[in-house]
Amino acid sequence: MVWSYSTAVINDRLQAVIDNIDANGGHGRLQLLTLGGQVLSTITLARPSASILSSAGIMVFDAPLTDASAAGGGTAALAQITDSFGTVVVPNLTVGVSSATGDVVVSLINIAAGSIVTFLSGTVTGR
Repeated sequence: MVWSYSTAVINDRLQAVIDNIDANGGHGRLQLLTLGGQVLSTITLARPSASILSSAGIMVFDAPLTDASAAGGGTAALAQITDSFGTVVVPNLTVGVSSATGDVVVSLINIAAGSIVTFLSGTVTGR
C-alpha cells in the first residue's frame, strides 16, 4: 500500500525539517559536494532557514546567500543541508544552475577553490 499524506501533514513534516536545520541556536548550512563527497562550498543559511508554501507542501529556502571563498575545486553534483553542528538534515539534493535542473540552484557548478559561489534558490517538496 502506498501512503498519501494530506497537505497539512506534509507541511507539519516540512516544519519539523526546518526546526531541525535551525536547532541548537545556530545557523544551518548548505554544502555543495562532488559525487565522491568532497565539500566544495559551504554557505551559511538564514535563520529561519526556510519557509513553507502551505498550499503546495513545498519548503523554500531563504536566498540568495553567498560563500565568499569556496573550499575546494571540482564539479558540484550533490548538496546537503546540515544543522549548526554539522549533522546532515537533508541529504542528496540535486544541484543545478536553473530550477529545471536542480533542487538547489547555484551560480556555478564547476567550482574552483576560492571562487565566490552564490546559492540562488532551493526547494524541498514534501512527500
